Amino acid sequence: MPGRKEAHSDASLRPALDPARLGEQGTTPVLMEVVRRLGAFRTASRALSEGDSRELHVAARQLAFLRTAGDESVGVAVNSSHQEATLALQLDLPDGFLVDLLDEGARFPLSGGKATVPVGTCDARILAHVAA
Repeated sequence: MPGRKEAHSDASLRPALDPARLGEQGTTPVLMEVVRRLGAFRTASRALSEGDSRELHVAARQLAFLRTAGDESVGVAVNSSHQEATLALQLDLPDGFLVDLLDEGARFPLSGGKATVPVGTCDARILAHVAA
């Protein structure tokens, strides 16, 4: 969706959008599917939708945090760098695994409350805690 700041106005940068047609209106329609998928994770997870939040890692190009509600804990790790990052996370959760909901099958061991999680270039992980 093109936009250009005009003299004395930026209205063209904020066009009115029809939510039913967002997939057609954007230049990257695949983005709508990504947004829908992330929204579905948030809707399905009490931790993501209303849980307490705690920062796990903060750096110039990486961010990780943990959301917890009741007995559900979900971590989110984001890497905005063009280089892969490996995050050493102190989660203080029972031993088990972190299962990446975005990359089905990716599991990372959690031991002594700690886990090491690689995050690809310009990528993210949504990590569900599964006790041993």
